Amino acid sequence: MTPKTFLALKNNPKVDDLSYEPDNSSKEINPETGHEFEVGSIYWVYLATGWYHDDEGKHLVTGSNLADIHEQMREIQPCECDQCLSQKEQNKDTP
Repeated sequence: MTPKTFLALKNNPKVDDLSYEPDNSSKEINPETGHEFEVGSIYWVYLATGWYHDDEGKHLVTGSNLADIHEQMREIQPCECDQCLSQKEQNKDTP
C-alpha cells in the first residue's frame, strides 16, 4: 500500500481504522490491473460508526489487494443498526 493510498483511506470519514497483514511467501500479478500483490495478504478496513458494507450489515471491508478495497468502498451504505445507533447516541452525549 502506498503512503498516499493509505492516507486517503485513513482520512476517509467512513473509515475508523485499517490494517494490512502481509504474506511474503509468494506473489502474483492481478491480470486486470497488472499490479503485483502478495498471495494470502489481506487488507482490513474497519468502518466508522454509521456505515456498513454488505447485505449482512458488516462494518468491515476486507480484500487481498487495493483494487478489491476500492471497489468495495464504493458499496458502503449508511447504517442504522442497533450498534451504530447506540454508538451515535453515546458520542452525542460525550463533550
